[in-house]
Amino acid sequence: MPALGRLFITPADLGRKISIRYHSDGQLTDVVGTLVKWQDEKFTVLNKHKAEVSVAALDIFAAKVVAPEVSAAWVQSMALKVWQAKEVENLGDWVLQATGGATSRVNSALLVGLPNESVEISLEKIINWYQARDLTPLVHLSSPGIFDTTLKSFNFKKTYLIDFLTKKADSIKPVIDFTIEEDLSSEWLQVVNQNNGEGRKVDDFTLKSGDFVRFISLKQDGKICATARLAAESGFALVTNLWVSESLRNQKIAQNLMQAVELLATSVNLDQIWLQVLRTNKPAQNLYKKIGYQLHHQYRYWAYSTDGR
Repeated sequence: MPALGRLFITPADLGRKISIRYHSDGQLTDVVGTLVKWQDEKFTVLNKHKAEVSVAALDIFAAKVVAPEVSAAWVQSMALKVWQAKEVENLGDWVLQATGGATSRVNSALLVGLPNESVEISLEKIINWYQARDLTPLVHLSSPGIFDTTLKSFNFKKTYLIDFLTKKADSIKPVIDFTIEEDLSSEWLQVVNQNNGEGRKVDDFTLKSGDFVRFISLKQDGKICATARLAAESGFALVTNLWVSESLRNQKIAQNLMQAVELLATSVNLDQIWLQVLRTNKPAQNLYKKIGYQLHHQYRYWAYSTDGR
């Protein structure tokens, strides 16, 4: 896992209280306040005196989101622990992952913190690393991100935008009885892969990752017609693989499924639930909004293209 480095804030943390220690006139200076702007590769902080202080990203010695709030970078890094790749390599804080072309997260580099060499050298290494594995070089990071301008200059193109949502888990018992299993069954895996929105198979290694993992399902006529996965590590609980058969949609099954997930979470003292959803997935967005999920931040995938190089 990444060391998470000194630059542990992102432009996606706008509105959060942050602490920055930075170089100014040969000395280290501190500023604490609300992050109000990201422009021209500078963070602007509104301090306790209601004065705005702008700090260039490259002048930062250390930066973090002040507790009890958590940063976008922390959330993204924790997500790697419960959706693991088979092959991992670190470039400083950046994390390169590959799992044979399965889902994007486990076949992309997470750009949090700072690399151990220059950003430019590190991006070249990322390109070579993925191409050596016959994979399209792919990265993901908070949106907007610190490295967006450099990514464009290296011919990385924006792809899909993801919302990271969260809420405090409720202990409401659903009116539907779902099956909750500790072991990953071949049937559950087959159904998930048949209905994977990315059209690629999820590796069982990835699905089993995390200190606590449970596979939830609903059967009709002996066949699985709804699924969800809850995985947690170090108190971070992520919901993935939420799916309901088209023939059963608009019957509040997804809502009941989420209630089952949250009830399960509270039973093992996991009080905060996280999940990800495509910005363009309006039905899912509407469901999560209806049951109380709120946007924490957005992140985006960037794919390398050889056009123009």
